[in-house]
Amino acid sequence: MYNACAYVQGSGIDSEINERGHRQAMQLYNYYKHVEFSAICTSLLKRSQQTVLPFLKEKRATFISTSALNEISWGKLEGLPTTGEVREQILLANYEWSKGNTSYAVPFGESPEQVWQRAKAFLEDIRNKFPRGNVLICTHGRTLRVILSMLLGYGLENMHLFCHYNTGVNILKNEGTLFWAIKLNDISHLDESLKPLS
Repeated sequence: MYNACAYVQGSGIDSEINERGHRQAMQLYNYYKHVEFSAICTSLLKRSQQTVLPFLKEKRATFISTSALNEISWGKLEGLPTTGEVREQILLANYEWSKGNTSYAVPFGESPEQVWQRAKAFLEDIRNKFPRGNVLICTHGRTLRVILSMLLGYGLENMHLFCHYNTGVNILKNEGTLFWAIKLNDISHLDESLKPLS
């Protein structure tokens, strides 16, 4: 609902997915239900958990829910419409980050560096616990950009290069500390009515 109405939602907004989101989640499941997962990981937020609920009902995998995968905190902007001054503050944050000031945060919010620190510790733990097999991770747009930009060696200042759409699939493989992408923001599992308009 928050996405559809263009409101700012971060780690402090625990919204649920709407009917369109449930349809996307089911199409994601139907496309990837043949894959065996050692673990299924989500943030603590409902929208992350609801997206992978079909997998959780059917798969015998370790389920891990953690704040390390929560969306970035947008501080005082959360729950507000993305217009006027709110939009300007978001644009300023994106500008600062793209210029390399990745410690910048909106008032009472998180910086990309803080998001990476919590995500990095979790990912290292997951890699140690599940060195083989597939791990399904469901997180949020900004957190996902942070993770991809760092794992693939682009740096936080280039996280804007990574596009994201709801239920977009990113498949990474790794050898030791080296990661490479097999798929990025793939939405081939969605029928045309559930894909972005542009």
